Amino acid sequence: MRIEGHKLFVPRQIADDISGNHYDLSDLGIEGVADTREDSGRWMEYRSTVFRYEDRLWALNYSRGLTEMQDGADEDDGMDMIGDEVLCVAVEAYDVVLTKYKEIKHEN
Repeated sequence: MRIEGHKLFVPRQIADDISGNHYDLSDLGIEGVADTREDSGRWMEYRSTVFRYEDRLWALNYSRGLTEMQDGADEDDGMDMIGDEVLCVAVEAYDVVLTKYKEIKHEN
């Protein structure tokens, strides 16, 4: 893996293991932080995995099929491929305020 500024280039095999935080990659210095669904379409789900490597946070974007017919149909799984490597970008955490609403129940 190599870092160039705010970009991290990861071999495809390692990127496959990073996506979804399914494997323990601590021996490579990789710690999974979050895996979130960013969007979805009729047949595909678009996700982002955030992981820590070299004391920085990185995001790996990927997609997966929502049925067995679409899963694996996209050769690069929606990853940003540069030759045989997958491009990950540096990210930072930020806070989001979320307001929710609930029904007002009146007592008689």
